Amino acid sequence: MTISSRRPLPCVVALGLSLSLFGGTVGQARAQSASDLATARAFYKEAREARDKGDTKGALEKFKAANALAGTPITALELGRTYALVGQPVEALETWLSVARMKVDAKESDNAKSARTEAAALAEQIGPKVPALVVKIDGLPAGVTPTVTVDGAALPVETLGLPRKLNPGEHTVIARADGVAEETRTATLKEGATETVAITFVRGSTAPVVPPVVPPPRGEKPGPSPVAPTETTRTKTNPLVYVGFGVGAVGVALGAVGGVVAFSEKSKLTPLCEGLVCETSARKIVSSGRTWATVSTIGFIVGGVGVAAGVLGLLTPSKEIVLAPGVKARLTLDPGSVGLEGTF
Repeated sequence: MTISSRRPLPCVVALGLSLSLFGGTVGQARAQSASDLATARAFYKEAREARDKGDTKGALEKFKAANALAGTPITALELGRTYALVGQPVEALETWLSVARMKVDAKESDNAKSARTEAAALAEQIGPKVPALVVKIDGLPAGVTPTVTVDGAALPVETLGLPRKLNPGEHTVIARADGVAEETRTATLKEGATETVAITFVRGSTAPVVPPVVPPPRGEKPGPSPVAPTETTRTKTNPLVYVGFGVGAVGVALGAVGGVVAFSEKSKLTPLCEGLVCETSARKIVSSGRTWATVSTIGFIVGGVGVAAGVLGLLTPSKEIVLAPGVKARLTLDPGSVGLEGTF
């Protein structure tokens, strides 16, 4: 739908319109305070300027404020025109129709009279272009009343199945009822079209299925109720204990052997050396002693690391969750005896 704004008025005409806008309907203006009238006049002027610059949303807010403070046929006409520009034909239609309900003052200005005529013509023009939505509900038993909302607004039950006037665009329908699943539908309305949203409920779609309770045959005692498995936590030795202490034992043993051999090699040098001077044959013994000393050192280091890892494993035991089977038990009471039977 296309609703264009009026052409800019010449300065003299615009000034006259501004002066007669709120003073032309004397009977209505008397109920407003001077502050309301002055503020409404300022809002009206700012709204026209904003709309001429393309700011239709800003103009809409200003026109709404002006019409709320001091509504006249002129403010209502321009407010409805702006509603149409922002794509809200429902609001535009109702605003223009409200002009006909305004009291006609004997001293009403020509501009106000012209606004009445134009508002009526625009309402007649835009009416057939407002789309509609029909919501139909099926599948509910007698006596069950659904709750239906359209874009969050409650829809009276009496209007179900009848066309509801809405603005063009996408709309969301949500229907609820006791004992059934909530249903959501969307519909995209186009100008002048009527769309139908049909929702068929399936009774009991959300109600849990409860198996019937069958009483035991007469004379028999009811069997034990199944017991859900219980969950227990069991502490286990951390594998790091075995690995750590095992490596530690090997390292210490290797270090001890290396140390003994190194000391043994050192004892062989005594007859071959005097002070710091040794025979040539002693070089091989010195090299072998140094090698075993290095092996001893590395062995003790590895052993220390292994022992430390084993201690860490002792401090951080692992845990295992064990699911124990359910326990079933039944107490029997017979003449002359008392018994407990079941599965443990």
